[in-house]
Amino acid sequence: MFDTLVHAGLSRSDSELVIFATGEAHKAMELADNAIAQNKIATADFFDRHYQPIHGSNPECFTTALTPWADANWQPVLDAIVASDSRIGSAVFVDENGHLPTHMSLYAKPPSGDVAHDTLYSRKGRIFATPINLKAGQSRAEYMTSVYRRDDENADYIVWRSVYIPINIGGRRWGNLQISYQL
Repeated sequence: MFDTLVHAGLSRSDSELVIFATGEAHKAMELADNAIAQNKIATADFFDRHYQPIHGSNPECFTTALTPWADANWQPVLDAIVASDSRIGSAVFVDENGHLPTHMSLYAKPPSGDVAHDTLYSRKGRIFATPINLKAGQSRAEYMTSVYRRDDENADYIVWRSVYIPINIGGRRWGNLQISYQL
């Protein structure tokens, strides 16, 4: 229902964030396309789905051929997105299977062995194969929105709104830029 309301233009604030997220997704795709054109990364690396477990991670995290490039190139984009607007609490690139090849610096801490800490701060490499992430990964809409709740260290959970903008690499659907925010 929330997605229908946003698509109908009934929430100006949500629509503003959709426009912002669309621009950021286009910048990220251009960054990726330029890196491919300059042979800094292969298109195939973006589509590596051989998720390799990261030793000592709990919840389990995974790495792929994309991870080093994503850490160096997409993580600064994510950090800048969050720093640009106080309503934004999180930004991630998520493939169609729910894998996060990188995350914002705050949530990309190496696994510490403390499950409570790592659940919140070691999100890089996690696979969030939730129904909404999988639906967003398969959607052919120009964007999708949702409302969800996320664990929080200061409360049981926080309610977030998210916008998912498709990311295409080399003309092929890779996944989404997901920006989560509160109004």
